[in-house]
Amino acid sequence: MATNIHRTDYPVRAALPITSLASGDVGVLPGDGYLPYIALEATGARITGKTTLALANIVLTAMLTVVGENDSGNVAVTYGDKLYLDGAAVNRDSANGTFIGYSLGVVVSGASTSIEVAMAAAGS
Repeated sequence: MATNIHRTDYPVRAALPITSLASGDVGVLPGDGYLPYIALEATGARITGKTTLALANIVLTAMLTVVGENDSGNVAVTYGDKLYLDGAAVNRDSANGTFIGYSLGVVVSGASTSIEVAMAAAGS
């Protein structure tokens, strides 16, 4: 069984630019994608600075190695950015890749880092 598959809700990291949420708040993760969420609990309800979000149209999340690049070269990846399967690489290359989901982590420009990815169907 795949060990990189995670739950369909996402614990917000301290680096995520969402600082104050109440249970039931609705928003959109920043980035070049459009990933709506609803807060299932208030910020800090479990651990200081964290909450749980339910992400719209997301079936699962998975830890994937993502490369900080797009069709023009090196570029950073941030929360909510659309990610594409570009050959064997996952990156922000929309010109050559096939959409697979949204970033739930950060990758430095030109780096390769394992981050959580919200897998989404095309059109999501």
